[in-house]
Amino acid sequence: MDYRAAFNLIAVCAAYCKARVVAFSIEETHIHVLLEGRRSECEAFKIMFERSYIRHVTKTRGTLNGAKIDLDVIPILEENHLLDIGTYVIAQPTKDGKPVLPQDYRIYVFPY
Repeated sequence: MDYRAAFNLIAVCAAYCKARVVAFSIEETHIHVLLEGRRSECEAFKIMFERSYIRHVTKTRGTLNGAKIDLDVIPILEENHLLDIGTYVIAQPTKDGKPVLPQDYRIYVFPY
């Protein structure tokens, strides 16, 4: 359920924020999102995702119960860094045996 929520919240944040989602992967304990945009636009995406995910956790569990939602925005200043980050975000799921192409993912509808 948390995976579905995170997946859908990335889409919702992408729809409302000016930062463009280039790639993302969702791990059991954290997410990776490669965004294109101004720092302020990426920060707005981060804040919206964190707040939305906190609401999800609180609504589904009744409490945060020690859950920590703390994303970092890391600027990419050179092409080699972009290649390293992009490769990591895209390749990480394949190491875990997860699907990586859009058609591999089911469409999830989240009720709120």
